[in-house]
Amino acid sequence: MIESSLFSQNIEDEITDRTPIIENFTKVSEILVQNAQPGDKQDLSREIHHVTEALSSIVDMTADRRRTLENVLPLADEYYNDLEKLAQVMSKVEDQLNTQRAFGAEPESIKEEIEEIKVRLCTYL
Repeated sequence: MIESSLFSQNIEDEITDRTPIIENFTKVSEILVQNAQPGDKQDLSREIHHVTEALSSIVDMTADRRRTLENVLPLADEYYNDLEKLAQVMSKVEDQLNTQRAFGAEPESIKEEIEEIKVRLCTYL
């Protein structure tokens, strides 16, 4: 997730850094189309349009990705926090289970122990 966020940030930074070049390209392209031979104007306009459309798509997809990451980040944080809490609970339960004695064929003692474990487990959750 962090790598993805950094990658998106790098793309956004590169787009921002290249904005003056892109603006210059657009201005020069308009002049080229105006001064081109009649037969070349259509081809030149089409190629320029492809470049500007590709750039527009990149900018839109980068913005969409940024919004998606911003929406997912709180959920990811919550997931990892809950996972950490669960690991702590499991560790405590494991420690308690390791200290329990084996009951063998004592059904009543087993039932009592299960109830005690349930009560203790509920206090951790």
